[in-house]
Amino acid sequence: MATEKVRDFTLEAYESFKDSIVKNRDEMLDGFLLQNHNISQDTFCLARSYADIEHLESEIERYQSTVVQAHHDSLFELQTVFHDVYQVEQDAVALFKTSQDNYRSLVMELEAICSLIRPVDGTIKLFSMPLNELRAYLLANSFNSEKPYDLLLQQKVFDLLCDPRFSEEVWKTLDKKEREALLNLFLAEVQMIMGTSADPSIVFSRENHPDGYFALFQGELNTITLYPTLMENYTRDFILRTILQEVRHAYQAEVVMDWYIAEWLNTGRQGDKNFQFGENGRLITVNSEQGYEPRHPYVSEQTAAIWVENYKKPVPSKPGLPGATSTDASVQYRLYLEQAIEFDAWSFAGQLTHGVFPGSKKTLYSLNPAYQGSWDVPKKP
Repeated sequence: MATEKVRDFTLEAYESFKDSIVKNRDEMLDGFLLQNHNISQDTFCLARSYADIEHLESEIERYQSTVVQAHHDSLFELQTVFHDVYQVEQDAVALFKTSQDNYRSLVMELEAICSLIRPVDGTIKLFSMPLNELRAYLLANSFNSEKPYDLLLQQKVFDLLCDPRFSEEVWKTLDKKEREALLNLFLAEVQMIMGTSADPSIVFSRENHPDGYFALFQGELNTITLYPTLMENYTRDFILRTILQEVRHAYQAEVVMDWYIAEWLNTGRQGDKNFQFGENGRLITVNSEQGYEPRHPYVSEQTAAIWVENYKKPVPSKPGLPGATSTDASVQYRLYLEQAIEFDAWSFAGQLTHGVFPGSKKTLYSLNPAYQGSWDVPKKP
């Protein structure tokens, strides 16, 4: 009996222990399966992360390649820009050096001239030395003395415009005859500066010119004529500057005559030993053996040649006149001002740059002169 009880207890304990083992096994297996599932999930996520990382690395490499190429392109463009800037700088330096050289040359020319015509007190007086000595000096030097000498002459006659004897205050107090006498005095002093030999008495016409001219230098008579249109309608300053313009035309005419004399002497076509050039008031007798010294030798050969051709075929100021090429009055007037002898004379007198231009400003600022000579083209302010 006891043995059976022990056996039964043992079997019951065994069954209980077996059930406990099975239960523990099942619980461990379930835990293991759950853990394995979680590991699988993590592995999947990790694999997907690796894929994302590889894609990201690929994108980074592509971006880096793009950046490197862009950097390379930028460097190339930057090098091109640097090269262009360097070239511009080199060109600017070369241009500046040329400008400096030209400026120094002009300053040296002016100083060389002024050194001969500056008295002891240091002030400049154009003809403090004999004209023939100044001419000889200019001819003996290799520099081009035309422009600096023109500017000196212009400054001297502009100084005369400011002389109290010819002031606006004096002008207002004079009657017609007294004004004419004052203008003759002004002409005489201008001619002393310019070295010209036009008739010292102005012809004051009582009738206007049929073609509308304010004033004329008549080369065949060697006279300067002023017309009522000028005397009755324009200011003292404009009248004085018009005289400067006409004296400049007399200056041009003397250069042209000297050109023909030089041509006669240099081509061996002298013929008679003595030969007369000019007409009426400006006859000059030249001796082929003694030669001839030009009156204005500082005018360049180029300028003289252009003036000679212009005097052969002058351009009129109005349509319908001989030589006019336009039927438009403003166009023809512009062509008149653009010819070499008029642009030179008007510029010398300051009538294109001192606010006393009688035509339209549009015409003034559109000038394209055939030859500038010593003068700049007016610029729109």
